[in-house]
Amino acid sequence: MAPGSDKHTVRRAAVVYSLGTTGKAIDNWLQRNQVTVPSGPTPPGSWRRFTAADIAVFALVLKMVKFGLPVATASGFANTVLTNAAADRLPDLASAPPDSIKALGAGLRLLVWRKGEEWHMRLDREHEGPPPADAHLVVHLHDVLRWAIGRAFRVDAVLDRLKAKSEPWTRKVTRRRVVWPKPD
Repeated sequence: MAPGSDKHTVRRAAVVYSLGTTGKAIDNWLQRNQVTVPSGPTPPGSWRRFTAADIAVFALVLKMVKFGLPVATASGFANTVLTNAAADRLPDLASAPPDSIKALGAGLRLLVWRKGEEWHMRLDREHEGPPPADAHLVVHLHDVLRWAIGRAFRVDAVLDRLKAKSEPWTRKVTRRRVVWPKPD
């Protein structure tokens, strides 16, 4: 399991649904080491759970990839942005509570542009005026982080409630037949 308590992590399904992507895309990025998440690699033999910081990285990577950045470059930018935004406030991003991660983006915007073949980025304050002319993509961090993290944790809570309701009626599949538990 990822670092942090269980209440500060969510299932892969919640992350996938909240970001509007596919599980295959997220799995691919992680398996190919294209995206690095603050909680680190999945421990062998366990189900992957994601922290709020992981969700923040995925949300920023998706924003930039949809714009045309390579996945590895977008991951590097996303991790740099989170690390810089958290600099003195959150020494350990992987175990930080969701509300703390959402608050990191308050008043910040990510500017991304391309010069020649290289992509560049800069983290700015939102109130510093209009973005420079060379910025092709402007990401308001607070909006992206609040939306993605909030939605993932809401979806995970719904999945918890559904699992709790269906637990007594889960079916057991044997070799060729389905065995339903007998009602009490």
